[in-house]
Amino acid sequence: MQTSDCQCHRIPLSQARPYCRCYTVYLLPTREVATRAQRVLPAFCSQGFHQARLAAGPRRIPKNPQLNISVRPANSPEELEAAAVLRAQSFYAYPPERAYAGKIHQQMQAETEFQLLIETRCEELRRQKEAKETGKRQQMYSSCLIAVCQQAKDFEFDERLVLASEAVVGTLDVFGAQAPAGQVLIGNSKRAAYLANVCSSNLLRRQGVGSALLRSAIALGRDWGAEDLYVHIKAVNTSAEEFYCQFGFSKEKEESANHAHYRGHCLDGIEGKGRTALLRLRL
Repeated sequence: MQTSDCQCHRIPLSQARPYCRCYTVYLLPTREVATRAQRVLPAFCSQGFHQARLAAGPRRIPKNPQLNISVRPANSPEELEAAAVLRAQSFYAYPPERAYAGKIHQQMQAETEFQLLIETRCEELRRQKEAKETGKRQQMYSSCLIAVCQQAKDFEFDERLVLASEAVVGTLDVFGAQAPAGQVLIGNSKRAAYLANVCSSNLLRRQGVGSALLRSAIALGRDWGAEDLYVHIKAVNTSAEEFYCQFGFSKEKEESANHAHYRGHCLDGIEGKGRTALLRLRL
């Protein structure tokens, strides 16, 4: 009988959970291991989640200066799972009449994103260990940041977002790499960091969640020694562009309508709607 190599899960592989809480191993069906391993790096995040989509949206609650929002790296499986759920809910929203189908689709996307987050976290731990053993500087970095609200009981959050007395209300990924995979616009900097999967809870829109996440991401990029911080947005997303410009970002590149049409990203027949823009912040 084949068993897991993890010391805390000496159980048959057929009964093993999809992840190991001590990150010693990550268990997948044999035929999926190779394909998933190839996708983890440099393809840092799942397809469809890479754009930073900050919609203006209606204000859900009055501005509350008493909200206690803090940002930290997501390290535990529970934190990574909550981040995956929030991303699925944010990037795959459905109208009320399709709520049932939307819930199923969001669950599938959350499970896929959770697996990728676990794999990326395992790979980052491996790189840290290798750098410590060899004494060489890491060439690539990755971190999933989460914003948590201490007043979880004051709002009707999805129970999958609640961790003890706090709730995950925002998340983003930061990657230290010269060029992320799957992007048509690449920054000119040789020491760059990229933001991805920027989203926040609808219940706490315009409550400082995005700002707290971005400030932490900027500080993290500087700690890594990055010279520039980049983020991709939809070219027509003026709300997102205005938000980032408040922190000193400026537009470095913008995709042409012809190129977007060639990629099939002109949505709903509207020319240029799917165009991507690249914003840069000098660190």
